[in-house]
Amino acid sequence: MTNPMEDNLIARTQSYLQSKQVGKAKFSAQELSQMDPKDAIVWYVKAKVHYMMEEFDDALAALAKSAQIDAERPEVWTLMDYTLIALRRYEDAKESLEYVHAVQPENAEISSALCVLFTILGDQTSAKQYFEHSKELNKHTTAKVLTHFYREVFKPSAQISQVSKDKIKEMLSKIRF
Repeated sequence: MTNPMEDNLIARTQSYLQSKQVGKAKFSAQELSQMDPKDAIVWYVKAKVHYMMEEFDDALAALAKSAQIDAERPEVWTLMDYTLIALRRYEDAKESLEYVHAVQPENAEISSALCVLFTILGDQTSAKQYFEHSKELNKHTTAKVLTHFYREVFKPSAQISQVSKDKIKEMLSKIRF
């Protein structure tokens, strides 16, 4: 459990991330992990910094430490799934996302991520089911997650088929407010 000083440092790190000051966030997260290496949230925050810096292997290492300390934090598993997708470890991401979805079936972010993953895997039936479920839960979150993955994963990737890219664009066009 964090103390007020650690809470302040966590908040500062999160603020740096939101303002895209990743260098400052990385320094702050390093300081935090030295201050309290036995707190799951500390490693989660450090993983977020690594993820934002596209240091995906380092993000996975920090997430593994976080999960060892507290395996019941869905946000840890969610970020782990995003990291696995970024690393193109789709089957690992699928298993993990399905676990989180089983624990939190009303989580629109997870349903959206499953939609993205099944689109990549070419399973359009499952992708559509998760898209509809996510949209039903929260259109804004669905649009946010699909937009993030389209910009960060689909669009720049030569490994993802044009068909999959078009499917995500089609879904995004259906969800615009």
